[in-house]
Parts: sequence; C-alpha cells; structure tokens
Amino acid sequence: MNIDRKFLLEFDAYFDVDVINFSDPPRMLADAISVADMVASWPEASSIRIQLDQILATRTAQNVQAFVQTTNVDWLLDAKTTSLLFQLLTTIRDRLPSDSGGGGV
Repeated sequence: MNIDRKFLLEFDAYFDVDVINFSDPPRMLADAISVADMVASWPEASSIRIQLDQILATRTAQNVQAFVQTTNVDWLLDAKTTSLLFQLLTTIRDRLPSDSGGGGV
C-alpha cells in the first residue's frame, strides 16, 4: 500500500530516530496529537484517514516498513515497539475527518 508521502514526512518530524524519546510515552502521544491536528487541516486528510484505517486493519510488516524507512526507527524490533507505532497511528487516525467535509476531533 502506498502511504501518503507528505503524511510520512510530517510523522518523521516528530518520530524520527534522532528526536523520538521512547522513555516518555505521554509526550509521544501528545506528539501524535500534534501530527493529527496538522494533518487534519490538509485537503487530503480524509484519504490519509482511509490509509491509516487500512494499515491498522491489516497490520502488515510491509506497511510498517514505510514508517521504518522514513523514521529510521525499527518499529518491527519487538511486539512492544510495533504496538506503540499502532497506538500512535490510532491516535492520529481518530483525530482525522472521516469524510471530505469538516475537520478533526
């Protein structure tokens, strides 16, 4: 699946290996909300939500690999790290509009 490149770059701004702080989960969730609030203002927000729905429904290593390549974080390292990625993506997805009209939560 192709994941929106602009979204990946925004995700990378907060979760790149050089800036991520795994010892501060509340901060990571706050950063996910910041990403979501930014993306929610984009015209392609509802299509990004659909992409995230598909990623979260299938949870394939292939889809996770796009985030590994973008952030240089091994999100497939172990179950805890992969689960954290899905938690961040769920937080982002849940704040995005589900249709073309309106903004996030």
